[in-house]
Amino acid sequence: MVAEIKKILKKNLSFFFTAPAVLASLIMLWLPVFILLFRSFFNETTSHFTISHYNHFYNPLFIKVISTSLFFAFSTTLGTLLLGYPVSYFIAFYVTKKKLLYVFLLSLPFWTNIIVQVYAWLFILEREGLLNKCLLYLGIINDPIEMLYNQWTILVVMVYCYLPFMIIPLYNALEKIDKTMLEASKDLGATDWQTLQKITIPLSIDGIRTGIILVFVPSFGEFIIPALIGGSKSFSVGALISFYYIEMYNKLLGATFTIIASIALICAVLCMYTFIHYFFQSAQQQKIKNEK
Repeated sequence: MVAEIKKILKKNLSFFFTAPAVLASLIMLWLPVFILLFRSFFNETTSHFTISHYNHFYNPLFIKVISTSLFFAFSTTLGTLLLGYPVSYFIAFYVTKKKLLYVFLLSLPFWTNIIVQVYAWLFILEREGLLNKCLLYLGIINDPIEMLYNQWTILVVMVYCYLPFMIIPLYNALEKIDKTMLEASKDLGATDWQTLQKITIPLSIDGIRTGIILVFVPSFGEFIIPALIGGSKSFSVGALISFYYIEMYNKLLGATFTIIASIALICAVLCMYTFIHYFFQSAQQQKIKNEK
């Protein structure tokens, strides 16, 4: 009997190791999703199922808030990609000594609470903040500038906060590239730009995809940065969900909006993945045609 149990455990060892993670995922991720989905169709007043609340899909407020959050998510993702790729490229290919130190410094923001980071930006950008004082001292401006409570400031802070989420996967992907391929490309007469375009970027596409997901998904539902930096003028997906649940105590409408926003997020992610796939696929096909 004991021998049979040991045999079963040996054959299914991977299952027993992954079972706690799967169970935690079901309880902490999928169960809340199903509860939200159930609440969005269930009317607590009449105790009946209904789809009437999904008529709010065309609510101008819903469309405006989701569009604003999509704009922040796309812009933040693009900004972190444009800033993060050169940094990752530099560390992967040009830093030979103390490379681990650079990676450690990049991981430091993960050790700091995001609220602390946002309040640091508040102290820098407010009317009596560090940046205004420096500009006044240098004589560049005569009066303090109102830098807070606008979309562009929100975007700058979001790019800053989510930049490490893009740099780390990009660095991991670039670090795995065989350096001899880059040297062979240069030996064959390719310029640095051609090597980057035809070899480095296609080989680092997995890191780009991972970075896009790690930045786009949480920035879509970002609540703290728009609330503190944008003030009452900025209403994001996270803020509206909080408003329905905490202030209005309308669980049904809050659940409905959460499901609608989640559908919009999934569609946006699928569109980005499709664009990236076909963009690189068409680039490779064009390269093959040129070689023929």
